[in-house]
Amino acid sequence: MDELLSKVEAFERMTVEYLTYSKIGKVLRYIAITDPPPAGDDQYNFRQRSKVLIDKWVLVISDSNAPQAST
Repeated sequence: MDELLSKVEAFERMTVEYLTYSKIGKVLRYIAITDPPPAGDDQYNFRQRSKVLIDKWVLVISDSNAPQAST
């Protein structure tokens, strides 16, 4: 799981379309709130890393909803 999460963290071209199609945001939200924490969380910080990605993607979604400036 650490390797997969590392690949997701390294992906720099996340779009709303990717988030919608993959449902990765739902998966990470579940990981972030799971109690007890997923196995290995004490070593790999899965919940914290998931929260960071969710926060980053909220900005992606917000930017896509912002009105575009006309030139």
